[in-house]
Amino acid sequence: MPIYEYRCTRCGTRFERWVRTEAPPRGLSFGRALVTAPRRAFRGALGGASLASTVLAACSPGYVARAAWEEARILTRRKPIAEVIADRRTDPELRGKLELVLEAREFARRELGLRPGRSYEHYTDVGRDTLALVLSASPPDRLVAKTWWFPIVGRVPYLGFVDARRAMREEKELKAQGFDTYLRPTAAFSTLGWLPDPLLSTALDDDSLGLAETVIHELVHNTVFVKSAVQFNESLANFVGLTGAAEFFCRSDTAAAACREAQARAHDAIFVSDMLDALRDSLVALYARRLPRPELLTERAGLLERMNERFREETVPRLR
Repeated sequence: MPIYEYRCTRCGTRFERWVRTEAPPRGLSFGRALVTAPRRAFRGALGGASLASTVLAACSPGYVARAAWEEARILTRRKPIAEVIADRRTDPELRGKLELVLEAREFARRELGLRPGRSYEHYTDVGRDTLALVLSASPPDRLVAKTWWFPIVGRVPYLGFVDARRAMREEKELKAQGFDTYLRPTAAFSTLGWLPDPLLSTALDDDSLGLAETVIHELVHNTVFVKSAVQFNESLANFVGLTGAAEFFCRSDTAAAACREAQARAHDAIFVSDMLDALRDSLVALYARRLPRPELLTERAGLLERMNERFREETVPRLR
């Protein structure tokens, strides 16, 4: 299972250049704004962001107008995937990924009972390599996410921004209020079936397994969504996305290698999740001691360092 880190190389208006770079297995750097982690660990936060929270991340009229413009831009630039595939000018690699998306979409509908609606029938080149930025926050002395309320979806533990400068200003404000923050890029979002979500060009940086997982993950949100229950919604979409992608590739004897890789990724995601559950329990126990803030932060730093070391020495060697 590859380990990745995300770094900003040019912080422009739209955060045009978020670059994914491979890194040695250094483990999870908990408590930093940007973390090094197994790439699939981002799926819940990145893949399942809803329209209301990722695009309509604030209630100011100016921001809502920008969000509406961004969604309209995506929808008006879409093209039927079948037409893009049939176009002789289409790059062969792009054609292959688009064909995979249609196959995964049909598999999700026929075999998994998901409801695609009109999602993933079209393709949109968004013209940049990062769709949006997602910001989450938590107080340093409690394992409780800061939440925001939006119509339709209810409370969500993140904000989404298409403007990088606005995202970084919001992060700075949260840090000034004493919150730990986490700002990361996202390549996809779901409108929960309200609009015909196209496949976005930002999702095509993923390999075939990741692309199939993204399609299935997002179609779960089209099919099942419980208001104000982000943890349930994302856990369900993560599980069905991972296991569904494995089933998708394992149905054919000619895709044995892809089948094994998909099963390995599902195994690794569950394995890392177990490690994170242990970290959560340790943090909850630490916070329950109600130590003075300086002592608590010192204890927490030591706990996170020990967990990083455990991840490097025990978890990474066991990843498939």
